[in-house]
Amino acid sequence: WTTPASPTSGASCVFYATVRNQGNASSGSASVGFFMDGAYIGQQSHGGLSPGQTGMVSRTFTAPSAGSHTIMAEADLIDQITESIEGNNTRTESIFVQSSPPPDTKRATADFDGDGISDYGCYDAVGRYGQLPGSWYFMTSTDGFFTETFGYPGTVPVVGDFDGDGIADYGCYDAAGNCGQPAGSWYFMTSKNGFFTKTFGYAGTVPIAGDFDGDGTDDYGCYDAAGNCGQPPGSWYLMQSTAGFETKTFGYAGTVPVGAVITQ
Repeated sequence: WTTPASPTSGASCVFYATVRNQGNASSGSASVGFFMDGAYIGQQSHGGLSPGQTGMVSRTFTAPSAGSHTIMAEADLIDQITESIEGNNTRTESIFVQSSPPPDTKRATADFDGDGISDYGCYDAVGRYGQLPGSWYFMTSTDGFFTETFGYPGTVPVVGDFDGDGIADYGCYDAAGNCGQPAGSWYFMTSKNGFFTKTFGYAGTVPIAGDFDGDGTDDYGCYDAAGNCGQPPGSWYLMQSTAGFETKTFGYAGTVPVGAVITQ
């Protein structure tokens, strides 16, 4: 198994394996090999084991890209021990690697109760301090405090009036495509029209929102500062409620979008 059980991409993790002597005689020391998606990542030796005795070995590794992966441990990797049964030396498990999450909860400011005054809140995609992943916390000027659960690890918050009723809605954007979802997945929970989802964007983009066509309904889009997937640096992609799709090139690598952006 690994620590943590569901690591974050790029983070340092520990791969543990327990070896048991199931024979009737003591064994000498041997090496255990560790593999990720079939690729060798290292080995570690354990001491001699009496019949029925177990020993634990570990190996530190860097978590790969987000998504599902297979880890495997193989006992007696280089055939140091004479065994009556050789077919029980491997153990394979699946792990899910999360995208690198925001370092903290993300803020969200907008008029969530429709009284004309901006409210504040925060979004916890990962679920820290025992809270559920995708936890939203709002403090509004008229309706006070409320909380919602909407989202999953690897997403970032989006806020805007996406149904044009004068009340801010909330949602989340998954650029990389975590938890088996498509890259560029958007999820919205609106005050008038309820839930809807869209696929628009790709890994390496950040979400933007604002009324880009002036019809009173906020639109969504994404900004690619670096120029991923063969696109020019500073690429903007907008999906507008009246004017439809539009793209612009404005910016360069290392910049972040401002103005209509809702992730801070």
